[in-house]
Amino acid sequence: MVSRARHSLLALGTVVVLAIAATFTGAPALADTAPPDAGTPATVAADALPTPQINGVVWAQLIVGDTVYVGGEFTRARPAGSAAGVNEVVRNNLLAYTLSTGVLTSFNPNVNGAVRALVAATDSSRVYAGGTFTSVGGVSRYRLAAFTASSGALVTSWAPQVNGRVSALGISNTAVYAGGAFTSAGGQARPYMASFATSNGAVQPWKGTPAGGGVNAITVSPDGTKVIVGGAFTSYNGGTNPGYGMVATNATTGAPSAWKVNSVVRNGGAKAAILSLTSTSAGVFGTGYDFGSTGNFEGTFRATWADGTITWLEDCHGDTYSAAPTNDVVYTTGHTHYCGNIGGFGETTPRSYHRTVSFSMNATGTVATNTVPGYSNFGGKPRPSLLTFYPDINTGTYTGQGQGPWTVTANSQYVLYGGEFTIVNNKKQQGLVRFAVSAIAPDKEGPRLAGADFVPTLTTPSSGSVTVAWTSNYDRDNELLTYAVQRGGVTVKTLTGRSMDWKRPALSWTETGLAGGTYSYRIKVTDPFGNTKTGNAASVTVANGAAAKRQAAPAPAFQATITGLDVAVDATSVTSASGAPIVSYAWDFGDTATAAGVTAGHRYAQAGSYPVTLTATDADGVKLSITQSVDVTAPPAENPAPKIDPAPEQAVPTVPSPQEPTGDTPATGTVPKPSTATPSPTPSLPAPVDPAEPPADSPAEPADPPAPDVVPLETTVELPAEDAVTPTATTAR
Repeated sequence: MVSRARHSLLALGTVVVLAIAATFTGAPALADTAPPDAGTPATVAADALPTPQINGVVWAQLIVGDTVYVGGEFTRARPAGSAAGVNEVVRNNLLAYTLSTGVLTSFNPNVNGAVRALVAATDSSRVYAGGTFTSVGGVSRYRLAAFTASSGALVTSWAPQVNGRVSALGISNTAVYAGGAFTSAGGQARPYMASFATSNGAVQPWKGTPAGGGVNAITVSPDGTKVIVGGAFTSYNGGTNPGYGMVATNATTGAPSAWKVNSVVRNGGAKAAILSLTSTSAGVFGTGYDFGSTGNFEGTFRATWADGTITWLEDCHGDTYSAAPTNDVVYTTGHTHYCGNIGGFGETTPRSYHRTVSFSMNATGTVATNTVPGYSNFGGKPRPSLLTFYPDINTGTYTGQGQGPWTVTANSQYVLYGGEFTIVNNKKQQGLVRFAVSAIAPDKEGPRLAGADFVPTLTTPSSGSVTVAWTSNYDRDNELLTYAVQRGGVTVKTLTGRSMDWKRPALSWTETGLAGGTYSYRIKVTDPFGNTKTGNAASVTVANGAAAKRQAAPAPAFQATITGLDVAVDATSVTSASGAPIVSYAWDFGDTATAAGVTAGHRYAQAGSYPVTLTATDADGVKLSITQSVDVTAPPAENPAPKIDPAPEQAVPTVPSPQEPTGDTPATGTVPKPSTATPSPTPSLPAPVDPAEPPADSPAEPADPPAPDVVPLETTVELPAEDAVTPTATTAR
């Protein structure tokens, strides 16, 4: 295979491996937060929750109850919202925080080297760690250590030794399984894989001979009888199928058994590997990378426990580092840049990445024949569906590999990402971030575009009509959005449409029956949780057509002059948008009193706030109703007794926050790779543009443009039934 020119996952001569992100607390997480279809699973919300930050990279995460253990390469931790160097505490390569609050705990074991893998005992009483360290809290521990979960204390009776890096851990009731780049364990020959008693760390009989590359990933079957091993090795005990990057083994002896996915997914050697393996009782989930001639797969697969039969695979392009399966969703992380073969996003120019791609747990279709040059063809294989969960996570600089999140894990309420990123959803957040199910999340991640970035195009296809057209907005965690077409600030049509950042269909609506004149339209968009954005207005001049038979925008508000308990109202400025003269004025003063005429007056019996409603009818029979609130007060009593004014409230100045960064600029470049498929040109699409978030303390955008000094509380339009005009709606896709 021809090598592809791009950011290499591997430093020259050094294999970079990923620990499995694991969880051992009850059921796995739930899997758009308000799916448009009954059969689509719900994802977590895209609101980034406050989470501790670190000053390096996170390689492994583990949830045990309400505690999250985090391993990696870092020396300091700080709370969410703190800048680098501010409010920092020492945490060398291993820390813990409270899952439900995002607050650091006191756990501080002081590990002197990288922590690459974490796993919990099946009863959650212990936490096991693996990596490159040689001491913990000053006590010798050669790349493996155990901690008591309740106290955080180092377990003195568990101290196995290996002579090289530990990259992966798995566990059963009786054994801890380790994989990596070592060749011996406890003085016994154990190339790249070994197991140890959970009780005292004694070396166990499980062994094998993976050759040609190290072990990156291990997962153990729920019944403890089978261990799946993945990595860069090119054979296992001399066999290559299974054995090329993956193998299923007997949990006691290490003997290989059937693993059918290995005949399809072939990642091993110097330029490809299986990077992670995770599992539930529903099956095994694996991820991989490939940037050369020794592999063929960069996505995620699901296989059965029995013999590795493929349940599905997603043929997205761009390396995948980690996966977290849940009841209904599989969350992944990587640098995916193309999912066109499974009905998803295509390449953009410049290239853009989705680093948090999620999929349905079940197969929903088949992979299309690949037509992208340089990639293998998995056409006809079962595939899952892409789901709408696209928080923005940037790339970091710590490893120098141009990556962001490296690991993802989850439980029934939370999904956690760790890595070397520094910005999440356009706000500073380094290394760690939490997301939660909608029931406990803020649900404030709404439509992304507003103002000058969301302006309709107006045309006049015929006299008395206007077509309003716009490109769909998009939301980080909701596909179905509601659009209100507003003319003169009043909603005249409501439409719904589906969209994502990479799929923004054109929408349009045509209004008819308009009188000649100039009209202004804008679009307001709302997600299922009421989050709203409004675009700037555009104007169009309509030629005179047939007499208009509808009232569209509210006329200027009537004038109300208040003197004590008296109110004088004047509707001289109220006109019909059609130009027809107003022929009657009916007033309701909100206290059972009524009046008629262009002007009127009324005295209220007592002070208070009252709704005054004007119903104006024009010569065409169109009625316009305008309601305004008036506040009347009783006249002051004669010779009132003096009183002491209360101390004025002291105003608290508002200090605006600085503008948050807008994230990274994705790397560009194509990835050449040989393929037997006949190449065909792939159109280049513009990368989606996500405007930066406003400063935290900036005022919220108004729901509607500023109104006159006297604000109408309610404006309604009533059309004569026989003259009602029905607008038409079209959707361009």
